[in-house]
Amino acid sequence: MGIVVAGAAGRVGSAAARRLLESGADVTAIVRDQGKTASLAAAGARVVQGSLEDEEFVTKATRGADALFWMTPLKRDSDDVWGCQRRQGRIGAAAIRANRIAHVVNLSSAGAQSAARTGLLAGLHDVEEELNAAAENITHLRPGMFYETHLPELAAAQATGRFFAPISPHTAMPHVGAQDVGEVAADELLHRERHGRRVRGVHGPADLSYEVIAYVFSVLLGKKIEFARIPREAAIDALMKAGYSHNAAAAVVETYAAREDGRLVVAELRMADTTTLTTFAEFLRTHMEGSGAVIAPPPAGPTQRPKRRAA
Repeated sequence: MGIVVAGAAGRVGSAAARRLLESGADVTAIVRDQGKTASLAAAGARVVQGSLEDEEFVTKATRGADALFWMTPLKRDSDDVWGCQRRQGRIGAAAIRANRIAHVVNLSSAGAQSAARTGLLAGLHDVEEELNAAAENITHLRPGMFYETHLPELAAAQATGRFFAPISPHTAMPHVGAQDVGEVAADELLHRERHGRRVRGVHGPADLSYEVIAYVFSVLLGKKIEFARIPREAAIDALMKAGYSHNAAAAVVETYAAREDGRLVVAELRMADTTTLTTFAEFLRTHMEGSGAVIAPPPAGPTQRPKRRAA
């Protein structure tokens, strides 16, 4: 069967699948909604539709696979997000054991080495443990915060000149685009020279704080954009209005809190093989061009960037 890509309709999974197909790999794409993957099917992928929460389906869909890309999607409406994450980890592990899948790449997150009140990352820590117990050769990708997380904030900034989050403007963390993470995943699946249980950070070219994000928004939109910190309770309420359960919203906000107070530690050093190339500004420009948004021309003279603050 070749390589199975779970969550192939998602941003990371679709990027991984496309790169694998371009490389001539035999790809099976697992999707929840088959209607979203016409381009993958047209490119030569075998598309199977089903849920990653269905152990029988996942085991059948991965039968005969040489390698597997696994990911754990956030179930936004769940009243037990951590339970859902752990269950999905067990389902992936069961399929790996049943089908003796030789190589696995798992999409985890920076900070997942710890289960100490790190919000969503505590569940991803448990997923890593479940998969480690099943797979002899596995690479856990631990990307920083995704650029895509900030697209709703960009929309708010365009409309109102302001955006909000429950975190200090000075707390910085590695950021990376889903496309780049997908390409790293494909590289790991195609080149299987390294064996055993490994972790690979995927950091993007820079650590970003909300102060810096506001600056990049300002440059691209051609107007002053302000960031404001909001209370955690207000952030939970906003997420619930967007369709999250209280449990899922609280887990997201706890992840922000863990970033700020030091519980969330990026364990992987920034090195050549952890640093991808696409900058946040490049990502936003591509997104805005694709949506037809007006992008401000580069400033004619020197601009005042946020000053670097001591850690």
